[in-house]
Amino acid sequence: MLLGALMLFFYVIISFILTTNEWIGEFEYMSAFDKMWASFVAIGLMVFASLLITFARQRTTGVLRFILSAVAFLIFVPIMIYMLVSML
Repeated sequence: MLLGALMLFFYVIISFILTTNEWIGEFEYMSAFDKMWASFVAIGLMVFASLLITFARQRTTGVLRFILSAVAFLIFVPIMIYMLVSML
């Protein structure tokens, strides 16, 4: 699931870089089915980030807790991108 989310993330970024269209113009060509999958990926990443932060706060201490919390926070970057993609 994470690999698929990363592949979709890089597809969106590379498509934006390689085209001269605006963000909205790029996503006009996505079907409703693709947007549905983008929203599912965002929901899945949100669940993963939530479980990761819960695990970090309940089971770990010190530097490992900070690293896991930072990773969970950084996962919100692709979550926001997938959310925007699914709404456009």
